[in-house]
Amino acid sequence: MQSLRLNRFPLDNSDDVLEIKVERRPTRVAANDSIAVVKWLMTEQLFSVFDSDGNEQFKFGEIEEAQDDPFAFDGWIELTEQYLLFVPMNVGIIYVFSVTDGSLIGEIETPHFETIARSEEQLDGNRRRVVAPTSQYTMGTPTVIPGTSRLIVETLYRGDEIDDEEYDASTADFWLDIYDLENQSYLHSIQLPHSVSSFVIHDGSLITYNTTSARGISYDMTDELRDLIYP
Repeated sequence: MQSLRLNRFPLDNSDDVLEIKVERRPTRVAANDSIAVVKWLMTEQLFSVFDSDGNEQFKFGEIEEAQDDPFAFDGWIELTEQYLLFVPMNVGIIYVFSVTDGSLIGEIETPHFETIARSEEQLDGNRRRVVAPTSQYTMGTPTVIPGTSRLIVETLYRGDEIDDEEYDASTADFWLDIYDLENQSYLHSIQLPHSVSSFVIHDGSLITYNTTSARGISYDMTDELRDLIYP
């Protein structure tokens, strides 16, 4: 982010590194075989599309509320062949954009949707933390299950508020929220006994990882779990 550049590295150990100089602060990148989409911080157009040679094709994603409170709209992106999915950290809406022309196709409210409130930027030494306007926020990168129209988003309910910015950890809840991109709708949630930063489905297991505890847990992909995740 601070160096104002994007780098594309080859996978064959060659020195053919492509460096792209930019004038804005990039915060997230999502890519497929033909394009890369970059999210910017504190800019009128939130996203840019780059081709495989590093040329910027077009900008898109002007969300009025994001201009008023850009830190509340920091979040994660996921790229499919058709869509760019933008999941702000603590807004309660999933934005669906076309990767062809950048048009906004739809907005999906999360099951914990609440009115947007201003976040607060607090400085603690050299660390910046953004206080979420609600007690529920997105935990990590949204994931589209390959070959399906299912989107899974990790979320965390921090617990009942005890005092200003203090929450009861014993009432915290952890979820995998599942959406249908075809109908652009929320389907249901899978509750877990722990926080999830990322996950992968591999070799008959649902494998989760939590960066806070540096712990991974594997769950057997039972018929019941499979029916919840797959169409």
